[in-house]
Amino acid sequence: MKYEIPSYIEIPSADAPAAERVAAGAALLDKNLPGWAARIDTETFSLASLYKCILGQLFGFYDTGMRAIGWSWDDDVMAQRFGFHMGNCDDTWAAWERCRDGRAPGQDCGCGRYDEGQQAWLREIASRNHPAAVADDDHDTHLVRL
Repeated sequence: MKYEIPSYIEIPSADAPAAERVAAGAALLDKNLPGWAARIDTETFSLASLYKCILGQLFGFYDTGMRAIGWSWDDDVMAQRFGFHMGNCDDTWAAWERCRDGRAPGQDCGCGRYDEGQQAWLREIASRNHPAAVADDDHDTHLVRL
């Protein structure tokens, strides 16, 4: 089953700010997988991990989550546009592996892409699990309110 992209979401470009892309991804999950945020273990969450990322925690593995949404590896740019991954510093597989492998949650190769995405997802998760704790005047979060 392919996930429905809500009509109120303007799909960001793959190079849009991380917070904008992650907000779109969170809204996609809100529409198609209610309660998803409560299932994320923020202590082990690592956007750069195939198992501990958003899709990894929800579906067991990043690729399984891609298929659940209705995407394949060939749709990788869609995953990037929805903030499920941040892209690579030099757009090569080796660069992505450097960003991902052997890093603690939130760390990347130094380009900052995965750290920005990590923080954006943590804000989106907190806004759903603890809405009172997220300040209304935090203009950097780009939260999508339903």
